[in-house]
Amino acid sequence: MNYKEYKDINKVKQAKKILNRVHTELRNYTRKNKVRFGLELMGSGKNGVILTPKNVENQGNILFDLDFQIMITRWATEDEWKEKFWIVKDKLVKLFEKEGFTLSNEHTRCYKFYPKNKNDSTFCFSFETVFTVYHKKTRKKFEVIRKDDDSLIREEEKQTVKPITYKKLKLINRNNLRPDLVENYIKKRESDNERPHYQSFVMSVNEVCDHEPAK
Repeated sequence: MNYKEYKDINKVKQAKKILNRVHTELRNYTRKNKVRFGLELMGSGKNGVILTPKNVENQGNILFDLDFQIMITRWATEDEWKEKFWIVKDKLVKLFEKEGFTLSNEHTRCYKFYPKNKNDSTFCFSFETVFTVYHKKTRKKFEVIRKDDDSLIREEEKQTVKPITYKKLKLINRNNLRPDLVENYIKKRESDNERPHYQSFVMSVNEVCDHEPAK
């Protein structure tokens, strides 16, 4: 699939405001149920490279999705993290429904929320949620995988790309990304659409910054 840079910053801000409202209500709810979690943006939303397919005739008004991760922490047993997961997930569904979105019936690795009315021009985005669980004592992190029968399994995360160093991160202005970085990122998305957005971004930063002249 071919991509181009997404320009409508106001729509991106609108999506982030909805997610912030959901996050606030979810945090207040989980505190009462003694569940600890963290929420952060992932991929293009986090790094300021919002992309949209060039050909969207068959996709209604949905031009991009805002990816985010929910990490559930401080659990001891498998039964405990599963119990906490369902508390968070069920409430998340209700909060997105309140905002006009519904959970997709597709059983993929993640949980995706689409506008209830895909022809509603109010929304040109959806939300994609990745759940992870982090065991504080062992420091092991697992991704929650959604199976066809809606049961859960966990898969240990693996670092598959070289991390961005702090020195390289200082070269990036996320509010005004350099054209060569955006171009490199788009090429990676076009060549391998299955690669996670974040990996594509990290690889692009490393490639571009490694060619920076020494100062």
